[in-house]
Amino acid sequence: MKKQSLNRGGFALYMVIGSIAVVSLIVSGVLSYSVFALRSAASFTKVSECRLTGQTVLERAKVGINEMFKKQRRANPTSWDILGWFQNFTATSIGSGSFKYTLPQNLTLDGMTVSVSVREVRLPANTDLRQVATVRLQAVVTGTSDSGIGVSKSIEETIEYGLARSSLFNNAYFVNNFGWMYGGQCIVNGQARANGDFSIDQGTYVNGAIYAAPNQEIGAAGIARVNGGGIPKTMSIAEYWQKTGERTRPTTPPGNDPSINYPMGYDGTTTLNSYQEPVEMPFIGDLSYYKALAAAREGKVKIGGETVVDAVYNGVGPSGLETAPDKGCVTLIGTKSNPIVINGPVVVDRDVVISGYVSGQGTIYAGRNIHIVGNITYINPPSWKKPDQNPSASTEANQNKDMLGLVAKGNVVLGNPMDPRWYSDVRRYIVPPFVKPYACEPTDSSIGYPSTFLGNYTAEDGLQRVVSYEQKDGEMLLMTDKSHYYQSLVQDSFMGDGSRIARVDAVIYNNHAVMGRIGKCIFNGAIVCRDEALIFETHLDINWDARLGARSPDGMDFSIYLPYVIGVPIVKSWKEVVSL
Repeated sequence: MKKQSLNRGGFALYMVIGSIAVVSLIVSGVLSYSVFALRSAASFTKVSECRLTGQTVLERAKVGINEMFKKQRRANPTSWDILGWFQNFTATSIGSGSFKYTLPQNLTLDGMTVSVSVREVRLPANTDLRQVATVRLQAVVTGTSDSGIGVSKSIEETIEYGLARSSLFNNAYFVNNFGWMYGGQCIVNGQARANGDFSIDQGTYVNGAIYAAPNQEIGAAGIARVNGGGIPKTMSIAEYWQKTGERTRPTTPPGNDPSINYPMGYDGTTTLNSYQEPVEMPFIGDLSYYKALAAAREGKVKIGGETVVDAVYNGVGPSGLETAPDKGCVTLIGTKSNPIVINGPVVVDRDVVISGYVSGQGTIYAGRNIHIVGNITYINPPSWKKPDQNPSASTEANQNKDMLGLVAKGNVVLGNPMDPRWYSDVRRYIVPPFVKPYACEPTDSSIGYPSTFLGNYTAEDGLQRVVSYEQKDGEMLLMTDKSHYYQSLVQDSFMGDGSRIARVDAVIYNNHAVMGRIGKCIFNGAIVCRDEALIFETHLDINWDARLGARSPDGMDFSIYLPYVIGVPIVKSWKEVVSL
């Protein structure tokens, strides 16, 4: 019996020893796992830090490349091949000349080392209108975790650089100075914006937002207000459908189905927005760029089947005299049976005098002034039903409807500036103190603008203008006189009969001012200018053309060749290449 007791005790001892061994193994495993988990967590944390560091440096490189791109563009405004700068690159730098951008190499940031390289650059074909360069960048980041493990992360971004439509054209009305709408009822169907203060009277309707931005150049704080207090008048959706017609932008929703959204459509509200960020209004620079563009796109203007402008016009003016001051000027007068037909971009060396019916799509760039001497009316205008139950069908139909851009290095002048009534009505608003001094585009010196313009558009510009010409005794007698900024170089007989303009179908843009004496008038398109002095009679409507909108379903991007700007870089793809 006793022997049996000893055997049981030994078995129990074995069990105890075995249990201790098992527990030891478990504890050891747990401790090992804990250490591994801690090391893995530290490594994972470091990988995340590497990824964020790599993304940070890629963002810096992306912006740096774009800033260099802008600088070289400003330094070389005459080149149509704006993307040639991207052809000169290595693994560690991109661009050419003094504007070459060197990418970060072995940069220490937050305890990690990061380098960025160019993996690929793709340029568009010469026929590609968008002019977008695609750049693939790779960032490689290495570091060491707190537990001593070496980690690395490699990420790639493919980025688009190039031209974009200026956001200025998202507005029905934009002025790079004091924005104002006084003296009777105005209705603005679209956004209104100023790089300066913006003031409207209590009779003005704005079916859209109003924006004002600080402008140190003119001493403006950037305040949007209703003169006399209150909030702007605005229409309800029902009123807008009933009263504005088919030339105004759609609402959102455009019809009775609330599930249909129309980006950039009118939502039935308006707001006053002060202290906004200024929007850059680029000057039209050297016309060589636009001449090359016009030649590359084979732009033309025809009237009655006859080509009046074949890409570029620099021939004799209306006087027909090779040595007259109106050389490089052209008159374009369209009728309903023989409209002005425009296709693509064209350039006119000096003044354009225009009125009448217009067909086609394109933009006229003038080296000096554009004088609108009568109504401008589209043969086939765009239209947006109110309400519209099938907005996509309207969008498709509007893509081929008429659109005219009028872009001047000088001024856009409406009416007959030689009419004494024009001068007495407009003069106050084209001289100081209403017009503030501003810096000018250097190439505008060719049309008499100094480096800083003091604000007097009635001053002499240093050029000559045609007063009259006649044949006498077999000899052509030419009378000339000193020119002023607001006048045309073309003789007075082409400036119209002084009747007030009632309709302008066009998108207007210029380096200096939009000015004029108009009647009870409707603008269909957009007014974008540096200074504005439009004196109207009883009523003025400005209807924004929704085809100008960057996010609008009707947006037409580059098809009418309005001025472009260097756009914001767009990331097209992102991926992790290596993860250790």
